[in-house]
Amino acid sequence: MTAITNSSSIPLILQHAYQGARNGAGVGALVGTSIVSVTLASGVFQGLLEKGNRAIGNEPKWPLFEGDCQLEQFRDVSICTDQPLFDSFTSLTVYVIGVTTIGGMLFGAVSGAARSVFTKAHSEQI
Repeated sequence: MTAITNSSSIPLILQHAYQGARNGAGVGALVGTSIVSVTLASGVFQGLLEKGNRAIGNEPKWPLFEGDCQLEQFRDVSICTDQPLFDSFTSLTVYVIGVTTIGGMLFGAVSGAARSVFTKAHSEQI
């Protein structure tokens, strides 16, 4: 079985897979950045609400700030007793953007190769 090629020596399927992977990496990075941005905005919003709540004299509802886990009402809360999954927001950011970029690359490569194969099969039927 011979591969379909254009003027270069790289098979058309690989070209489509590479182009799909490249486009998928961009989309994946954008998705990851969006997830991180929404998470950051949500955390800042919750922090501001909690700070305002504490400023007017209410008891803290969530262990959001340094030293909150030493308060009696938060000693048994899982966020205070378990080791955090990520050491910092930076490591979470790198992980999320990396995973979505790699996922986008894989999905783009597979869909690009599939598009090439199905386009070839469809053009041969006509």
